[in-house]
Amino acid sequence: MHDFSLLICDVDSAYVNALSEYLCGRKKRISVVVHTQIDSFLNGSGHFELALLGKTFLESYESQHPD
Repeated sequence: MHDFSLLICDVDSAYVNALSEYLCGRKKRISVVVHTQIDSFLNGSGHFELALLGKTFLESYESQHPD
């Protein structure tokens, strides 16, 4: 069981991978899902307590979900 789940999305794969590895190493009961491609992000599913979205991912999400 996880304390919380986190979604990290950015086009910089080195940043995304480093951040997710750091967080998973610091807190064992965390679920981290990462996306570096906008298509995989928009087609993905899941429930997350916290999402960290890069600018291009946020803009894409907002255009798909205007409310």
